[in-house]
Amino acid sequence: MGSRRVSDKVDKDHIRLFAKLFRGNKRSYGQFSPEDHKMWVDKGPYDRYHIAKHLQGEVGLGIVPVMDDGNCLWAAIDIDAHDEGKEINLLELERRIKEQDLPLTVCRSKSAGAHCYIFFVEPEKCSDVIRMLKSWAAVLGYAGSEVFPKQSELHAGEDGARPLGNWINLPYFGSDNTDRYAVEGGKRVSFEYFLNLADSNKVRLRDLEEKTHKDHPDAPPCFQKMLLGIPARGARNNAIYNAVLYYKKSDPDNIRDKVMEFNATSLAYPLDKEEVIKTIRSACRREYSYKCFEEPIASLCDRDVCVTRKYGISPADKSQILPRFDNLRKIDTNPPYWELDVDGKSVVCPTKTLLNWWLFRELVFEATLCPPPELKKKEWSIILDKLTDNLEVISPPADASTSGQLIEMLMEFLQRANMDGEDEDRKKLFRGVPIVTTVKPEHQDPQRYVVFRYRDFVAYLKKNRFEEYKGSKLYVVLKDCGIDNMRMKVGKTVITVWVMPVERFKERIEPMEHRLEY
Repeated sequence: MGSRRVSDKVDKDHIRLFAKLFRGNKRSYGQFSPEDHKMWVDKGPYDRYHIAKHLQGEVGLGIVPVMDDGNCLWAAIDIDAHDEGKEINLLELERRIKEQDLPLTVCRSKSAGAHCYIFFVEPEKCSDVIRMLKSWAAVLGYAGSEVFPKQSELHAGEDGARPLGNWINLPYFGSDNTDRYAVEGGKRVSFEYFLNLADSNKVRLRDLEEKTHKDHPDAPPCFQKMLLGIPARGARNNAIYNAVLYYKKSDPDNIRDKVMEFNATSLAYPLDKEEVIKTIRSACRREYSYKCFEEPIASLCDRDVCVTRKYGISPADKSQILPRFDNLRKIDTNPPYWELDVDGKSVVCPTKTLLNWWLFRELVFEATLCPPPELKKKEWSIILDKLTDNLEVISPPADASTSGQLIEMLMEFLQRANMDGEDEDRKKLFRGVPIVTTVKPEHQDPQRYVVFRYRDFVAYLKKNRFEEYKGSKLYVVLKDCGIDNMRMKVGKTVITVWVMPVERFKERIEPMEHRLEY
């Protein structure tokens, strides 16, 4: 282990505390070379040796916050300094954070931006953390900033392999001799002070929510979550509309003042006063219901809890509320399929079904046993657009795709030919059987081919109830597989046949046989 020995240049207790603070996914980590400024990813676990090298200023370390169970122990808002030569004003940023009473620790980043870290007492669900940090970034004036973790989950593919998450560079590269330092009270702080500061700032999400929601214990869960901040511009009118309906129930004598306060404090991009007044008047004209199926409510809805709240929905309204949609995944087969969690249950469908609410609605009913409400095309498009913000792409093995299955069936069909014997009687083709024979194509040397008729393979597919590919689509897959067509004399008749060199067939079939043996 000689070269792996942890140096005495950094206190071992400090290494241990830093490692405990930034515990992350152990399947990969990022590295940074200060000499040539190159960055790369290494697979496998990092350890205290890598942390020591980072704190010594030798090789920078980046860690993936999201764990394989979808939880994290820390997170960060990554605020970039977009203008070349300019730095983020850390003191002003810290002032805003204190003003909003947010449990964030501000550090200068490698690129002269800022990493605003939050540390947790216990593992927290990444999807909740991501939503919260995006809202906080907007409230601080940096809407659209990257947040880490970037993924809410790292779903395993059919082969069991999980994707690697995105990593973020850690602070205090070079320990106290660094330009990646934390600030507290308007001053740069030492590495040791940072360790104590970060540890003392650890929080629980439920405590944050209780603190934020203490003045609205009987409100719908979606409204309580909106109080944490709404980062998007497009959902502002709906947010105000639902706030009006809540205050109509909870504080009818002060609707205007309460909604104006909500607009100013919870919306990253507040609406004009005239627009808010217009929405208040519209929502107060009649008895309307919450717009539970529209953003920002749709992504924050918890109907089972909402129905128990004094100012939530009624039991009769519950059937008119959409289920909760989470974790959209694209299964990257050909053609692709999509997987979406609906009230915690997985629903898989092709693209055509996902884009059509009336088709997808049937699958939702089958999964939840609760008929979802009707939606307009635009309303479903808005929900899908929101879900694609954290889209995960899963790459399954090639043979899991429809085209992969077709090629496997082709290989099975062609195995009926005698690959290692002498040339077969070409008349067997008329009985629907593939053969091996020597052919001399024009301007080429003679070569042994597996030969078959197109219609016989189509009949084989039909017999095995595999008819996803027909006509030109089947032609394209066969050509991509290295199969060509030619005219061949069989007896006294000239017919069109499809051919594949025997050697190429053996190259394709060998991995399949290996999988079967395994």
